Amino acid sequence: MLGCFVNLPAILHWAYRQWEVGEQFDVRTFEESQFVLRITAFHQRGAIMGAPGGFYRYEVKTASDWRWRRIVMFRLPTPEAIPDDHLRRISDSSAYFCHGCIFGVTTDEGTTWSIKGGIDNPAIFSRQTDLNAEIETVAIGPNGVGMMRLSNFDYTKWKQLPSHNLVTSDFGRTWREK
Repeated sequence: MLGCFVNLPAILHWAYRQWEVGEQFDVRTFEESQFVLRITAFHQRGAIMGAPGGFYRYEVKTASDWRWRRIVMFRLPTPEAIPDDHLRRISDSSAYFCHGCIFGVTTDEGTTWSIKGGIDNPAIFSRQTDLNAEIETVAIGPNGVGMMRLSNFDYTKWKQLPSHNLVTSDFGRTWREK
């Protein structure tokens, strides 16, 4: 009985998130040699005082999986179609994706993923104050060295803030300012 009360906030959060996700409007599957990535886009329902956004669910299936495993699910303020070149391959075992404010990378053929950005995940870099900053560009080479440009916008003052140029040397698992 006590366990039910202790977990009540988690149960209510889960129930609310299930109610929020609406009808599916787009799905894309990206097949690599070692794994398959599936992205499903849903409209948000039940939005009050504003235009509803879109939810995006990322799932992976490796050769050893018998079902889809969820990597991340997040919300963007405006629903948009999933780009065709969303998953970018670095090598046979490494690939990454970036979508809005979320960045994910795998270096072990899709078995584990490092997810950065958004509300439910760690910030992309240590001094990041806006967790909804948009990823403009990402480029990572086969040696793991790469760059990212992160744009910032202050929605309270409705003005563009300075962008951040970030670098990585571990395929994007950690980022630091250039």
